[in-house]
Amino acid sequence: MNIKHILTKPRNKSNKGVILIPGISGKPLSNKYNFLAKELQKNNFYFLRFNIWESPSDLEKKTLNKIYRDIKKAIDYMKKIGCEEISLIGKSFGGGILLSKKFVGIKKLILLAPAINYASESNIEKIKNKELSKIKNIFDIKIDKNNLKKLDLEILIIHGDKDEIVPIENSRKIIKDIENGKLETIKNANHSYDKKEKELVKYYQEFLIKHTQKAYKRI
Repeated sequence: MNIKHILTKPRNKSNKGVILIPGISGKPLSNKYNFLAKELQKNNFYFLRFNIWESPSDLEKKTLNKIYRDIKKAIDYMKKIGCEEISLIGKSFGGGILLSKKFVGIKKLILLAPAINYASESNIEKIKNKELSKIKNIFDIKIDKNNLKKLDLEILIIHGDKDEIVPIENSRKIIKDIENGKLETIKNANHSYDKKEKELVKYYQEFLIKHTQKAYKRI
């Protein structure tokens, strides 16, 4: 993979992988995601973090289509190393991105306070080739019910009830129109989930391991 990245490998042979799509501030390679890397490693997952954008200013130069292509590159990379069960984790803006397009080969999404405008009409097709610097506000990116219908996969949204950036009502509205979705609320958690890492990990594990067990039952 020709994008700067960190791949945490599982302790034992595995075909399970998780890819992180960060929020606007980026920094997926920073230490703040080390706790998640360690927990996923313990549970026998590959975990890929990559610099899909270096900073907010770098993100402004990109289009939605460019971001979609980079996510596909990450998925293809995970497939090449043997991952057959791939899940995506999206934080804030990254979570909104994952709601705006279906990615082939993905069966599960975990979204942390997804930041996107759930409206009566989507504008993704109109703006997907527009530089993000031309879009005034993150909530000027709009998805609708048809976008969500295309996501025929399991989706977990985790949102803090003290989120000061993306109101929890936004996730409550979105989850109503996701057929196979669940919303978990973390009490007293802000947008950064400060001091709530253990609760996050608990939900990650329950959701991802449950999927693995179901997959084995089908074999």
